Amino acid sequence: MMSDSLIIILGYLAYILLLIILLNFNDTIVPTCKTIVRKIRSHINPLPQVKTQIADTSSQYLTQAVLLSKNIQGLHTITRQSQRKLIQLALPIQNENDESQAFIYEIYLEKLQALKAETAQHMNVYQQYKNAFYTLIKHSPDQAQYDDTAIALDDGFQALQMLRKGIGDALAQIQQKKVQLETQQLENAYQELVQPFKNEASLLSIWASYDLSEEASFWKDYEGLVTQMRKLRRATIQMAS
Repeated sequence: MMSDSLIIILGYLAYILLLIILLNFNDTIVPTCKTIVRKIRSHINPLPQVKTQIADTSSQYLTQAVLLSKNIQGLHTITRQSQRKLIQLALPIQNENDESQAFIYEIYLEKLQALKAETAQHMNVYQQYKNAFYTLIKHSPDQAQYDDTAIALDDGFQALQMLRKGIGDALAQIQQKKVQLETQQLENAYQELVQPFKNEASLLSIWASYDLSEEASFWKDYEGLVTQMRKLRRATIQMAS
């Protein structure tokens, strides 16, 4: 009898203990298990920091864009300097002496040719910047932030085009003035040579002055006349061409 009561009491105690364990399961055992599982997963397969990588990539693109923009601005500065040179070279100084003026034209043409070569190099540099820019925005995650750089690039191209056209126009104008001056010089020289031979009397005047007593002087004048005739022949050929 007493043995049965003990068994019943022990059964009640076991039941109560089971209830206590069940009541504390969610508060103690479950969180502990979840923590262990998270640690295991974190150790086996850590999550990549995607947002951080994108931010770093965008920052790198932006840094490249800023550097490219500075280079483009530097090209703008060089272009403006070339434009000021062009303004000076487009208006050569004037000299009353034709030979000096022809020399001045030649110097200005040489300087303009040098400026033209420099501008061609600047156009090549511009093309490199343009290629670098489009490569940059092609792979960039945010293309809208490069609008200012695109505008600066376009402005630089327009300035270089205007500079190249201005140099071409200045070269053509000065070359035309140089040709006109040379033509006028040739015309003046031709008229000076042909003047003594414009009438028959002038052609015969040297023979009319022949005097045996002054034969040496006569042949000197005669050689001078032959020299003038040769110059006239060369000038006539130049005028014809």
